[in-house]
Amino acid sequence: MTKNEIIFYLIAFSGMYCHWFKKYAREQLSCSFIRYLITEPKNTFVTLITLLVSIITMQQSGIFLELTRETMSLVFMAGWTADSAFNKGE
Repeated sequence: MTKNEIIFYLIAFSGMYCHWFKKYAREQLSCSFIRYLITEPKNTFVTLITLLVSIITMQQSGIFLELTRETMSLVFMAGWTADSAFNKGE
């Protein structure tokens, strides 16, 4: 695993975190991020698998060759969208 791939995984996970924070800031959730992830383990598992598959797809298409704003925002939005689609929290 290259340095860029590790950075992309961290950015994708930060997309998931920011989605939780948006819901927390709007008072749609009252739980911590860890509790948000473990409250519905099946939803969190599906979210992580979806995120993993999307990152592997980007990797196979050669998107990890350069660390640019565009690729970082794409990976961030992959994390945000996967979490938004599957992980509903409390």
